[in-house]
Amino acid sequence: MKTLIAIMILAALGLAGCSTTPILMSQAQEIPSHEKQNYINPTPNSGHIVVVRDSGTAGSACMPDVYLNGVLVANSLTEGGKLDFYPPAGNYILSTATFCGKGSTPLAITVVPNQIQIFDLGLRHGTFILIPANN
Repeated sequence: MKTLIAIMILAALGLAGCSTTPILMSQAQEIPSHEKQNYINPTPNSGHIVVVRDSGTAGSACMPDVYLNGVLVANSLTEGGKLDFYPPAGNYILSTATFCGKGSTPLAITVVPNQIQIFDLGLRHGTFILIPANN
């Protein structure tokens, strides 16, 4: 019986280790400016996109690059990091890729001028996901 309980505890800890924890945008650290590649400054026709990476050690060595329609927006979004960027209005595919092969499933978004959209980037069951955030 003790062996079964020990196995169940280890399994629960292992599953918990495969996920990260969402954080509030106000808790995230802005990525360094040298990591930003495109859509750095707002324009009259741009929207405001924010990607906030979850905290936690799961996948922390895999630092995703962020892409918009396949164009690199920023390098190396670390855990607990935040990326602000300002693409022109339009329809886009938001995605990530990492050197360790754990890129996110692409997400179709519509950018509206002067509107902010916040996305959470987290690790769930060994795969990065991008989802609209609640903060």
